[in-house]
Amino acid sequence: MTRKFVLLAISILLLAIGGTALFFSTFMIKEKRIIPVDVVVSNRAGFNLDPDAMHFGLLPRGGTGKRMIVINNSHNFPVDVVIKVYGNITPWIDLQPTPPIILVPKSKLKVNFTVSIPDNAKYGKYAGYIKILLKRRFK
Repeated sequence: MTRKFVLLAISILLLAIGGTALFFSTFMIKEKRIIPVDVVVSNRAGFNLDPDAMHFGLLPRGGTGKRMIVINNSHNFPVDVVIKVYGNITPWIDLQPTPPIILVPKSKLKVNFTVSIPDNAKYGKYAGYIKILLKRRFK
């Protein structure tokens, strides 16, 4: 009797976890993008236009670099745009517009990223990634 109860409880728990994961993956998160990002602090400026990541190139201390992306809501419903930056480059990156961002159906949004190198930054490569989620917005 006790063994059957434990198996039943575990089965119910697994179904609940699976159902929650299915709900969020199907109904909540509509798109997810991961964009690598990096900058090299140097005593000179230089460009890196490779399309494999958001490269800010070589920047001197006190310098800034800018990049822009376009986010497209191709759905028939509004979405919340969630943007988070991770890695040791995080404190140096600013984005415009600032969250919260709501994107109406069938529309596009330009998001500008600016990296600002502190005057006391050490030379070297700083990197991370940008995670962008489009979440279905329920009324």
